[in-house]
Amino acid sequence: MKKLLFAIFALCTVQLSAAQPSVDPSELVGRSHTERSVQLALFYKYEAAKLDSAALFQFAEELDRLATSNKDTDLHWEAELVRANYYYFHHSQRERSLSYLSLLAAEKAPKWFIARMENMLGYYYLNWMGEIEQGLFHFARAVDLLGNEDGMDYPYRQKFLYHLGTHLCGFSSYGNALDHLREAIATESPEVDGFDYRIHIFNTMGYAFRKLNQLDSSDHYF
Repeated sequence: MKKLLFAIFALCTVQLSAAQPSVDPSELVGRSHTERSVQLALFYKYEAAKLDSAALFQFAEELDRLATSNKDTDLHWEAELVRANYYYFHHSQRERSLSYLSLLAAEKAPKWFIARMENMLGYYYLNWMGEIEQGLFHFARAVDLLGNEDGMDYPYRQKFLYHLGTHLCGFSSYGNALDHLREAIATESPEVDGFDYRIHIFNTMGYAFRKLNQLDSSDHYF
């Protein structure tokens, strides 16, 4: 019985270590930021946290190699984003992870990359360190960086506005939250992770109006 259990455990370990990203790196070459965001959305949402470090860094290195050979600068920054996800999810060494993420956010990088890093820092402070105000600061930075950019060119813009509005509600800043949530609704963006944020934006707006005792508006959005 012990031998059977050991064999099953060994098989599971081999399968887990052999796990690879479902995205073919070569399919990301020469793509626009919007196309690449849609292609990689589910990878970042579901796979990045589960892959072991060897598979994740090998994927990043292959993106770097393809970026260099095809002179695709944006693909290099995508590789950096893959590495950043490792440090976000492997947060046991907080100082090292936070230092790495903060350093990337300060790089001379494309606007989309810095905005993604700022949003990630927001969640790092909020989720792993419980520092709400610092988290809100970084969420606001992500939104400000994208300004009035077209959501079709910057697909995460609507999501960032929703994140900021939602967390402002949690901080009881309902009027400010509604400003960002209205902007989120007005932003047309592709579904970057198979998720339609508009339903949740409307629900959050209904909640904010309810807290402001504006019940007619609350019922409208609910």
